[in-house]
Amino acid sequence: MDSHGVSVNVIKKASVGTATLQVIGLLLAVFRLWFRFRIRRLWWEDAWAFAAFVFATNYLIGSWLYVYSEKPTSTVGYWISILTSNAVIWLVRHSTLFSVARIIYPSLTLRGMVLGIALMFFLLFISFMAAKLWYYCRDLSWTNNTLFFGNALLPLSTNLIIFELTIDFIADAVLIVLPIKLLWSVKLPTRQRRMILLVFASGIMVTIAAICRAICQLLDLILIVPLVMDVEVRTHRVVGLSYLIL
Repeated sequence: MDSHGVSVNVIKKASVGTATLQVIGLLLAVFRLWFRFRIRRLWWEDAWAFAAFVFATNYLIGSWLYVYSEKPTSTVGYWISILTSNAVIWLVRHSTLFSVARIIYPSLTLRGMVLGIALMFFLLFISFMAAKLWYYCRDLSWTNNTLFFGNALLPLSTNLIIFELTIDFIADAVLIVLPIKLLWSVKLPTRQRRMILLVFASGIMVTIAAICRAICQLLDLILIVPLVMDVEVRTHRVVGLSYLIL
């Protein structure tokens, strides 16, 4: 047991729980794509959802290797998980935006605004990943440490934590404010209004997840952060799947 009072068995049991939820989510994602293909409603949002599915599968494999393997396999798993986690989150955000774009398709002005937001999201994601890659690659000596029960671990710097939380807040704020604007300015059928409200609610939910993750990082709860990251990734997967029947 470490100084934070967390044993490796607790970490592994929690990892099994989150991995089980992830597998269920991946199976539901396959069903989503099959269902939308069958009803002939595949669109760009489903392409983003499929990309999120691919990265989520790799994230599951990486996190599993990291927790249940020893070096050097665990280090490979760590690299996979840290590089794919953010991709899943931002791909789900893009899928959400394009779901909104599909609803307001006849409105060229609003559709252009949504596509512009999607471009902004992409640039925010690329800028953070560039900074994250530089942070992890500038000095690889961290791969020799044993901070995570004998496996390598490199917590993000405070600047990167704040940077990530800031862009998460910007993106999630957009996903919260945009539905309100649409409900006020566009007359939508009941089913589409329900989806817009779902986007609003999911924006609040993922913001809470991002804040919890940032708090754990800033408090240097290094053994808890991987589990919190798991929960955050799973939360975004649930959000992406919540638009299944809409």
